[in-house]
Amino acid sequence: MEKKPQRWWDFPAILCLVSALWVVVWRIQATKWTSDLYRLENLVLIGLLLGLFLGKSGFKIPIPRWMGIILTAFFVPWQVGLFIGEDIEWTERLSSLSGRLIRSFDLFIHNKPVQDPLLFLTCMAILYWGMSLTAGYMLTRHGKPWIPLFVAGLALVLIDHFDQTFLLLNWFDGSFILFTLLLISRVYFLHSRKEWDGRGAILDPDVGLNLGSTVFISGLLVILFAWNLQFFVDSFKPGTDTQERMNIAWSSIRNRLGNAVAGLRGTPVYEVTSYSNQISLGTGSHLGDELLFTVKVSAPRTEAKRYYWRGYSYDHYSFGTWQSTLEKAETLGPREWNLTLPDWIGRKNFTFTFMPESSLQRTIFAPDIPIHASRTSKLILTNLNITDDLLSLQAETPLQPGEEFSVDAWVSNPTLEQLQAADTNYPKWVTDRYLEVPENLPSRVHALAIQITGESSTIFDKASAVTQYLRKTITYQAVIPAPPSGREPIDWFLFDYKKGFCNYYASSEVLLLRSVGIPARLATGYAEGDGNATGDSFKVKAHASHAWPEVYFNNIGWVEFEPTSSEPETFFASSSNGNASNENAFRDDHRPIYGGAVEPPDIPMNTSNSQPIKRITVTDTVVGMPLLCLAIIILLQFALSGAHILPVPVLTVSILSRYGLEIPAWLDRWAWRSMLSHIEWQFFQMGWMLKMLGGHPRQGQTPAERVSELVKLLPITYAPANAFLDEYQKSVYSPYPADLERAKEANRKLWREVLSTRLKRVTGI
Repeated sequence: MEKKPQRWWDFPAILCLVSALWVVVWRIQATKWTSDLYRLENLVLIGLLLGLFLGKSGFKIPIPRWMGIILTAFFVPWQVGLFIGEDIEWTERLSSLSGRLIRSFDLFIHNKPVQDPLLFLTCMAILYWGMSLTAGYMLTRHGKPWIPLFVAGLALVLIDHFDQTFLLLNWFDGSFILFTLLLISRVYFLHSRKEWDGRGAILDPDVGLNLGSTVFISGLLVILFAWNLQFFVDSFKPGTDTQERMNIAWSSIRNRLGNAVAGLRGTPVYEVTSYSNQISLGTGSHLGDELLFTVKVSAPRTEAKRYYWRGYSYDHYSFGTWQSTLEKAETLGPREWNLTLPDWIGRKNFTFTFMPESSLQRTIFAPDIPIHASRTSKLILTNLNITDDLLSLQAETPLQPGEEFSVDAWVSNPTLEQLQAADTNYPKWVTDRYLEVPENLPSRVHALAIQITGESSTIFDKASAVTQYLRKTITYQAVIPAPPSGREPIDWFLFDYKKGFCNYYASSEVLLLRSVGIPARLATGYAEGDGNATGDSFKVKAHASHAWPEVYFNNIGWVEFEPTSSEPETFFASSSNGNASNENAFRDDHRPIYGGAVEPPDIPMNTSNSQPIKRITVTDTVVGMPLLCLAIIILLQFALSGAHILPVPVLTVSILSRYGLEIPAWLDRWAWRSMLSHIEWQFFQMGWMLKMLGGHPRQGQTPAERVSELVKLLPITYAPANAFLDEYQKSVYSPYPADLERAKEANRKLWREVLSTRLKRVTGI
């Protein structure tokens, strides 16, 4: 087993290293670009401690590398994931994290401003963790922490370039240089002492202290000179062609880096999608095809159901304006939902997973009655003591594009027979709030309502009659002129202009139904959007902005109708045709579905004055860190005992096979790759190189064919590619030993050329 010289575990050297790194961390945090940077300090401390431990340990390569990768994959996402919010399941948190980062990186690649600060925070987290972990390891293992220190110094230079107004800039730079010089001198002394010990030389005990003092004084003099170096630099005037080209190249790089942190420079320019408690009918507009959000549903819907993504609902109408009255607001975390809901029939439970695409989203667009949200939300409710009538759902923190959140909703899907059987014994809270008709509404609107519904006997028949009347007699028009001055807009729309868009259609149906004693309200948000073939995924674009009427049915609740002729007509299935109750898509109980599984019977949905729903999941427990520690201890025991350790994926496949469990395809491929020799793995990477260059590697290709295709796509790789081919064929097909160092160097050159070519194609530089 490889033994690390214990002399590299030197307290003065470690102290100098820690001081240099913390100077860089404090300098970054002093930029004030975002106040969240201080929360990443834990990564520096943890990374340093683990790096020092791995360096001092006797682990053979590549065990420290794999442990470093495992620890990085745990700690960096853990710390960055905390920025998403509190009380959020980690599966959703990580999904939102990856979505936001992919979107931000795409904007960065295309040289567009990145308003989301998460990309910057993630880069800083990787920087903090990477330089601290590798610096601690390289110091105690090899006594050469220069690469991470160079990265830290480069970060310091970049931060200084973008934040030149910082008053203490020179002091931070000088401190970093001073601690780095002290570290260099200490490491030099340790290396020299090793050589002196080997020669049997007798050392003065004070030689290390004297060397450190000399370097400290010399370092201060160098720093003082450097602070005044600008005087000499300013005396040279630019003007050469080479310098001009360098300025242009640097300007391009600076702009691109500036775009990466655009979201940290003042107020983001993202539009925030949010609805208020008042809306006017307006004159309409032509909306585009911009994708606003996507929705995935826990189960396919039936043919009869069409989703509406409600943002707000309104009860009071007055001369072209709708308003929501008697409101109260209540902020609830994901584990605090305790709505009091009537025991309505014809309702099914779904989980809807939303992902904003193009703008910050404060309003959460959810169908029917949301009963749980995975984010802390502000619920806009009617101020009633009997039941909770949810009007709108607002995220406490606006949701970033690429994030993911879920809403469990009690979706209306009544049968035709249930709707026909509904009576008129409405609750008082419904009649008091949803039967109001403006006093200045012309009487002919009331007369028209009676005329349309005169031959209908049930509430459903009357609502359907009004819906059909509007669809058949009113022409859809996205933009209309403003109603004549002094004219009631709905009266003008129904009797004179007879053209309009959804706001007018929906408002007319609500007022016509109220005129004949049927409770109704206006809802706004978005129509269903573009769905897939199975009806469990939807893309909602800007032109899906919509308003619709919701009609109250006793014991059923609010049901959507569609009077706007440009939208598909609503359809209610009969229980006799088999479409109304698809057991694969719905359940008949009133308990919410979470992740495709119904909550256990001892956690019922709150349909009365019961206690708030409480959920206990694995992520709520504290088993994560103990399990991680246990895994590290097991690896230590194997490493110290010299036992043979199978690669993790191979060991996992072996365990799954032993118990007869199904092995995922991705895990099987991973296990296969982990058993390849180093040179075989390098040859496998050549397929990635071909894909990056636009090639098409085939499974049955011989090594010579694959190398030939690579050289054809990138002729500059001829020499390293053939050198690698020679050593690969020796290793795999001949009894002669291969020169692995030559193969490794050839592979490194190939990657350098391929990545350089790919970068030039992407950036256009």
